[in-house]
Amino acid sequence: MSNFLRFFIAMLFVNFSVLTVTSAQNISPSFERDQKQIESFETQIQILERRFTDNQENEDELIKLRTDTEDFLAPVLEMLDRLRAEGVKDKERLTALGDAPADGAEPEAEAITVERNKLTENSALLTVFIGKLDGVAAAGEDLIFDIGLLRRDMFTSQVFERVKIDTISFENITAAFSREFAVFKAKTFSWLSFVWQFKKQSVLISIALSILAGMAIFFGGYRYFGQFIHNESTRAELSFGSRLNSAFWSAIIPTLSVAAFGVSTYFLLLNFGVLRVDFASLFARVLQAIVLLVLVLKLASVILGPWAPRGRLLNLTDQSAKALYGLAVFTFLIQTVSYLGAGVRELLNLPIQSSVLQAFVETVLFALILIITSQLRPLVPKDESSGSHGEPWPLWVRLPMLMTGVGLIFSCLAGYVALGAFMSSQIIVTGAILIVVYFGLLSGKAIMQENAFAESLLGKHLITTFQFSQSLLNSLGLVTGIIINILLFGLGLSFVLLQWGYRPQELITGGLDLFTRIQIGGITISIVNIGIGLILFAIGYFATRRFQQWLDRNILSRGKVELGVRNSVRKVIGYFGIAVAAMIAVSAAGFDLSSLALVAGALSLGIGFGLQTIVSNFVSGLILLAERPFKAGDWVETTSVQGIVKEISVRATEIETFSRKSVIVPNSELVNGAVGNWTHRNSIGRVEVPIGVSYDNSPKKIMDLLLEIADENPNLLKIPEPSVEFVDFGASSLDFSLRGFLADISNGFNVRNELRVAIYDRLQAEGIEIPYPHREVYLHGPEESEN
Repeated sequence: MSNFLRFFIAMLFVNFSVLTVTSAQNISPSFERDQKQIESFETQIQILERRFTDNQENEDELIKLRTDTEDFLAPVLEMLDRLRAEGVKDKERLTALGDAPADGAEPEAEAITVERNKLTENSALLTVFIGKLDGVAAAGEDLIFDIGLLRRDMFTSQVFERVKIDTISFENITAAFSREFAVFKAKTFSWLSFVWQFKKQSVLISIALSILAGMAIFFGGYRYFGQFIHNESTRAELSFGSRLNSAFWSAIIPTLSVAAFGVSTYFLLLNFGVLRVDFASLFARVLQAIVLLVLVLKLASVILGPWAPRGRLLNLTDQSAKALYGLAVFTFLIQTVSYLGAGVRELLNLPIQSSVLQAFVETVLFALILIITSQLRPLVPKDESSGSHGEPWPLWVRLPMLMTGVGLIFSCLAGYVALGAFMSSQIIVTGAILIVVYFGLLSGKAIMQENAFAESLLGKHLITTFQFSQSLLNSLGLVTGIIINILLFGLGLSFVLLQWGYRPQELITGGLDLFTRIQIGGITISIVNIGIGLILFAIGYFATRRFQQWLDRNILSRGKVELGVRNSVRKVIGYFGIAVAAMIAVSAAGFDLSSLALVAGALSLGIGFGLQTIVSNFVSGLILLAERPFKAGDWVETTSVQGIVKEISVRATEIETFSRKSVIVPNSELVNGAVGNWTHRNSIGRVEVPIGVSYDNSPKKIMDLLLEIADENPNLLKIPEPSVEFVDFGASSLDFSLRGFLADISNGFNVRNELRVAIYDRLQAEGIEIPYPHREVYLHGPEESEN
């Protein structure tokens, strides 16, 4: 019984219970559309289930069916979420309306009764629709699970299929191969004869164009990236990251050149009608094998360095490096023969026994390579040179290689040839992928080292061209290393999964689900949307900063707006722009802003208990920016600090003292406490210079003299005019105070010094004494004390 049928029986009672309701009303257009859509979903899931029943032995069709089912479930789940949200809203409105009045109670308004009945009917319909959609979604999820389970069973049965080795007749295989090879030879010569007679010009043109494409990649690659490639003597003096970079480009440029030649040749010959359909697949395999051969030879050469020990990336002895190079090339040749053999068998229609025999031989050869490799002594001792005898592999490396080789031989001898061939192929390809990923991760790690990116050629180019700072280049190196690690991990995992039986469609679907729909409970997270939100926030942030600079430079500064007002305007625009960018980013990331009400309530509770000081400073900062009791550049004086205001932010204000010390004062202290501002309205301020003279002088003469000194100072304002106050009769002197006003009080220190020097010089010239305290001390000896 299908999942849909079980659900239909379960929901039969629900449908019957609301039948009278739905029949007594006219269904709204939106509900009618939803009903038709649900019926369409039910029909589609039945079609998908029939496809699963009819194609249980076709793996390609099962993969396509899984993709179609996942695409089908997306609108189903979206509609289900929408209907559930509508149901919640209807229930909230019903709760707000309350229950219907009891019999004998005062009747309610007719509009409320109509509204309650309508909401009740809508809620009943939504319950039915949600139940049906739940059944459809459950059926789709069960179908995806069944497809995966069936594919795993098919894969297991193929891998663990056992054959009897003694039933394979080498003579029969040889005879069949001879017959088929004769046919293949005749087809090949017939095709070549046809090509030479009628397609010779097309072949020559194709080869010439392909050679040009390969040469363009080769010389262009060395033209633009040849600077990253170093010879053996120079490479030994470079950092590990630079050596990896050199090894990468020295391997990738020839490989891309050969690949460009092969791809161009294949498509040109195919378009010119030179390649026959039956030969096209085998020809493509040959070209792929050639490209991979160049890549393997170059990578093995630059990594192992069999003839270039100074540029070697691994710490190996010379002898073991050459041995490992030969074993790596031989392993690749085995894999290449297997790959080409599959194409030949497909072309010649050879019997299955030939495939088993080839797999048996290849697996045994690879097992012997593993055993030989495990017995090498490749590692350079710490106290000896690379040319001496080395140390063996660590036990955790040597033992698995040995056991794997022996296990592969025994599996083939026991008849599990498919399992052995599968394992050997996975070890080769997966191992190669992991090696590439490993060296890539080492390259990313090297780039993230401090000053490593700045010392690279790209870093030096950025320094000379764009004047990037060292700290910025270190940040770029860190970001580049992280991106490299993420890309390598993702690509490496994808290739490994492809080798272990996954299909590209499954990886694409899984990757899209991973980046667009991560389900955590009832919350769906999309990494793509979050990334888009972060990008939009970054764009909004930098756009706000650019607008602040443009406004300050082109509008405020030209309008002669004072510095404090300019600072306040910049701050307000900055906070507003960042807030708008944050809201846009949150919306683009897929978060419902209305759902943040609960978070806001929780935050308010936290504010009430633990964030009072922070919120107080924040609100105080907004008050300071709005009321502007002082601004940037003002000379302020608080109970704890005196200095020039440098910056007002939403949490604290920076005040620079006259000793060049920056003091960060919380805004709440500035709002709630007393703050003196010397330059609040204007910069005019008064300076005072106290002076005391002896009692031998006339107070009137001293006052006139001080006024003359004040009049001679050009920095003191004439209006209001300077004044002298006879302060008091001191214990040792007559005390006076010279007072005058300055246009800029910030110059008060210098003016007071000038006045003090002038007063001293004038008093010296007039012979007026500046007294100091006089004290008479009487000393009594012991004899005087007794008397």
